[in-house]
Amino acid sequence: MKALYELSPHLTMSIKDAELSKQLTRFFIASDIEVHTTIDQKPDALLKLIPRGLLNKNIVILNYQGDGGKALLNLLRGIKEHSPNVSFASLIPLFISNSSRKSMDIPRSLGALGIKTMIVLPVGLTVDQSINQLLTSLAETVLAKKSKKKTAVPAQMAVQMASMGDTKKLEEYKQLMHEAEKLMQEEQFDKAIELFTKAIELHPEPSLLLERGDAFYRISHYIQALNDYREAAKLEHSLPAPFAKIASCCFLMAKSDLLNKENAKAAKKVQLALSYLKQSKEAIDNLLKSHKKSPEYLPASPYGSLLSAFALSGQVPPKMMGENVVKEINKLLHDVLESLPETEYNGEGVDIDVRIDYASLLTRQHQFDKADRIFTEIVKAAPEYARSAYNNFAVELRRAKQYGRAYEIYLLLLETKSDDQKIIIENLKVAGLNYAVSLREEFKIDEAIQVYKKLLSFQPKEREWILCELAMTYLELQQQSDASSRVMEAIYI
Repeated sequence: MKALYELSPHLTMSIKDAELSKQLTRFFIASDIEVHTTIDQKPDALLKLIPRGLLNKNIVILNYQGDGGKALLNLLRGIKEHSPNVSFASLIPLFISNSSRKSMDIPRSLGALGIKTMIVLPVGLTVDQSINQLLTSLAETVLAKKSKKKTAVPAQMAVQMASMGDTKKLEEYKQLMHEAEKLMQEEQFDKAIELFTKAIELHPEPSLLLERGDAFYRISHYIQALNDYREAAKLEHSLPAPFAKIASCCFLMAKSDLLNKENAKAAKKVQLALSYLKQSKEAIDNLLKSHKKSPEYLPASPYGSLLSAFALSGQVPPKMMGENVVKEINKLLHDVLESLPETEYNGEGVDIDVRIDYASLLTRQHQFDKADRIFTEIVKAAPEYARSAYNNFAVELRRAKQYGRAYEIYLLLLETKSDDQKIIIENLKVAGLNYAVSLREEFKIDEAIQVYKKLLSFQPKEREWILCELAMTYLELQQQSDASSRVMEAIYI
């Protein structure tokens, strides 16, 4: 239960079965987890207990009226009405049912409320059996969550070590993981690699190999990273992330080969990257298929690593890839984007880098409206973090002759001062001049004049061209005096 404790040392629980609730409470208290519990299933009592636990960032286990999903949904909606600011991210519904899923509508409805996890126990278990199965499911659930604290020990290893009584080894392993994760957050990747290596010597877990691979990746040691990703894939072939991460390494190594004018080597690495992209997509398809009846057990953002790999494919010029390879990559990317539910990859719970990659790839496929919605949400949440990607999006809009939206994006970017201010102003000028011309063609002369004036307010380079265009616009309105003054202003710059 260490992993659970690290996520939250406090737990809120309401389980209908009084004996099961009592025994679980004893177990959690013995594990140094503070428990707030009630078997009072009256809505008034739960409307107070559940929101209080959620607002305090507790993990909340809720078994409400047996396995009745509709009753639970009505309760949760009532909680949301009563406490609109509460998040259900740490809520884990517990169902007791002989069917793994009474209705797919229930997990969908829970998902719509922001709940990604649920636990199902079969009817007829003894209290001890129920506790054992619930704790196993809870451990898997907690460890599967991509929380900010990634130091949880793999459940299988914890069970193995505990059963052997090797608590010293387990504590050493946990300490190594904890310190390595901390070093990763501090970007001390070399030191993190040393600790990950020691932990791997104790137990070569796929997730640990992935993390050490990520540390190698962050310091551009792509061959070592690739080797770790391959080992992770061998240990757990069903994981899509290792294949996608290998593809990312291949694309970046191909870029390096091109810089060294080793085009043949680069071409081989791109072909290799394509094969791993396909393997990652196949692993995701299999994962989704195997969890069709239990989507709550899917890892968060299963497409995340694959989207990042596709984004890195843009590091290699299409001419160097070859026409056939480019077609295959674009076809595979199109299939992936078509299968992705936009709502699931544009939420606060999704890593912001994954969201940026998703929006950038939609842009590459000219799905500008979808990309715009995602970028808009990202910029609201983290304007500085997404600034560069948003600027690139505006550039693509300009190429697609969507000058009006590009102009609006540049204005939005200029609301916040940054080191790239001058570049954004010049991009604004290009987009604005084209936008104003399109407005004039639509006889929206007054709007065009406002665009020109807005451009001039930023004092861009070579603004005499803006003044000349503004003068021409005044002439279209037969405002000779205003036109003359703008021409003279342009002459004397």
